[in-house]
Amino acid sequence: MGTFFWTPELRSEATRATAVREFNLYTVPAFFRVVQAERGTYDFSIPDQTADFAEHDTALRIHNLIWCNLLPEWVNDQLTGSELEEVLVSHVTAVVAHYESKYPGKTVGYDVVNEPFSYKGNACPWNRIGLESGRDSLYYVHLALRAAREASPTATLCINDFHIEGLGDKSNRMFDLVSELKRNGTPLDCVGLQSHFVIGSDELTGEMPPPEEIAANMDRYATLGVGTIVTEADFAIRDEDVSASFLDAQADAYSGLLGACLASSGCSGFVVWGVHDDDSWIPQTYPGWGSALVFDERGEPKPAYEALLRRLDEAPRIVR
Repeated sequence: MGTFFWTPELRSEATRATAVREFNLYTVPAFFRVVQAERGTYDFSIPDQTADFAEHDTALRIHNLIWCNLLPEWVNDQLTGSELEEVLVSHVTAVVAHYESKYPGKTVGYDVVNEPFSYKGNACPWNRIGLESGRDSLYYVHLALRAAREASPTATLCINDFHIEGLGDKSNRMFDLVSELKRNGTPLDCVGLQSHFVIGSDELTGEMPPPEEIAANMDRYATLGVGTIVTEADFAIRDEDVSASFLDAQADAYSGLLGACLASSGCSGFVVWGVHDDDSWIPQTYPGWGSALVFDERGEPKPAYEALLRRLDEAPRIVR
């Protein structure tokens, strides 16, 4: 059971105390723009605050190596496809090598590529690697995964995206990509299902698909020998709707999502995208929405917390 830390949150003693007490998996914010703000100069001081904070028995997930968003200004249209390929390979190699050497045995997964289906054409510079060499726009996904495997023969390598939790067009495209990667011998160990949803509305990210549909989606990856993990779970509520009934509905949704993971043979973890409600990205990105996590702003457990505990207590197995 995991949580995400954006490093400034570590300054909150309440957040630190909750994280230590409740979670044994931390997602480390190793965004490209943070780690390599200047070309060829790597600075891991910010994400390593999260990694260093982790207790000795707490595992780490590194998020993320290659994404079309949160890039430094120097990764721009002036770079050719071949130059971008060199940048991608060197960046992936450096990040994996850093975490494998500094935290040996603690890192249990890398989100090597984040949201490959969310940015098209020139909106994503990495697409030019394939397009300028006569290949597919997603050729960079193959390159990133192969570079990560070269840097570590044993690391768990993942692709991460949203709106791929249930069965539908985008999830089918992800499944097709994973199938292609496996056919071509490209290393891939898991698919991350972000799981950003809302309660009582189809605005923003939409409501969660039925848990049995999510479990079925997870199971089809298992047939390819690829695991799954819930990587960024949260369930936003419109501020004006926060009430006992909405919080109970949120609890049911969290429980259903965890139940889907526990029901699937390939699901290895469940990560909530933040610790306390005031840590969440939702209010800053979508004003008027919030209350998305399992602890409130004071660090008090919400009905969702109790629902997750009950679901875990009912599970025949929770450790794989």
